[in-house]
Amino acid sequence: MAWQDKSGAESSVTHCIVAAKNRARAGGWASNRNGRTNSQAATAVRSDAISTAVLDALDDAVLLLDTDNKITRHNAAAAELVNASEGALMLDLFGSDGEQRRLIARLLDKARRGPTHTEVTVARSPKHEPVEFTLTLKPLPSTGQRVAILRDVSREKRNERALRELATRDELTRCYNRRYFISALEAEIERQRRYGKPVTLLLIDIDHFKRVNDTYGHAVGDAALAALAAVGASIFRDSDVFARLGGEEFGVLLPETNVEHGEIIAERFRKQLRDSVIPDAPADLFLTVSIGVTPVRTIMTPTTALKAADKALYRAKNTGRNRVVTCHAA
Repeated sequence: MAWQDKSGAESSVTHCIVAAKNRARAGGWASNRNGRTNSQAATAVRSDAISTAVLDALDDAVLLLDTDNKITRHNAAAAELVNASEGALMLDLFGSDGEQRRLIARLLDKARRGPTHTEVTVARSPKHEPVEFTLTLKPLPSTGQRVAILRDVSREKRNERALRELATRDELTRCYNRRYFISALEAEIERQRRYGKPVTLLLIDIDHFKRVNDTYGHAVGDAALAALAAVGASIFRDSDVFARLGGEEFGVLLPETNVEHGEIIAERFRKQLRDSVIPDAPADLFLTVSIGVTPVRTIMTPTTALKAADKALYRAKNTGRNRVVTCHAA
C-alpha cells in the first residue's frame, strides 16, 4: 500500500518505508541475509543510500519505531527538529507533560492496528520555544514496527491565531469586538439554562468622551480608550469577556457572578479608572464612566440582555454620570 501524506497524495516516503519494512523483516534496517551474493549486497547498499538520501531531503521528521517504541532509525529533520537519537524512547521527545505523554502512549498502541493522527507540542530544549507538530503514526504490517512522521505546523498555527485575533479583537484596545461579545453572551445564556449559574452584564460608557476628542484631539482620545482597556485588564478575570462595543462604549460579561458581586466589580472599575493617569495626556485630564449593570436571565436573548443593561446605563447618565446603576427587570 502506498504511503500517503495528509492531503492524500502519494508521498516520496513510500519507497523508503517499503524498503525499511523489507529490511526489518530480514532482521534489521541495514542487515544482509547470509549467503547473499556480493552483487545483491551492493544493490542493497545502494538502495539503502538512496532511501537515506530521500528521507534526509524531507522537511518532515521521519522515525522508525520498534515494538518497544524505541527509535531505530530517523532522518536528518528528526534530529534537527526534535533532537531524535537512535535507541531513545519516542515518548521522551515529549518532555514531562504527563497528559501529552499519556496521549502519545495510547496512540502508539493504537498505531499497531492502523494509522493515527493528532497534534502535539514538542519542546526541543529549555532554551527553545515549544514547536507545534502534527503527528502521524502508521504500522508496518507483520513487523510490529511503526513509522512516525512529525510535521512542523508552528507557522500555520501562528497565522491561524493571528487571523483569529483580527476577527475577534478591537485593534486599538485589544479588547474583544462586538461580534465576539454577542456570540459569547449567547453562549453564556445557553450555559445558564443548562447549569443555572449566575451571569452579570455590564455596559460601560465614557462620560463626555466627545469633549475629550474635541478639546485634546483624537490621539489623546485613543490614549484614553487604551487606558480604560488597561484598567479593565487589571480588574476583570481571564474568564470574563471584556469588549469594545463601539466608540466609547464597552461591555463586560461576568460568568458565574451574581448581580451583587457584579455591582462591586463595576464600582471598583469606576473608581480605579477615575484615579488613573492617562499616558501622553494633559495632567488635568481624568476619565469617569457611567455603568449599567443587569443580571442575565435564562429568558433573555442577547438583544434583551443588552437592552436591560442599556436601560441601567441610561439612568446612570441621567442621574449625574460617574456612577453605577443596576436594572433588575427581566
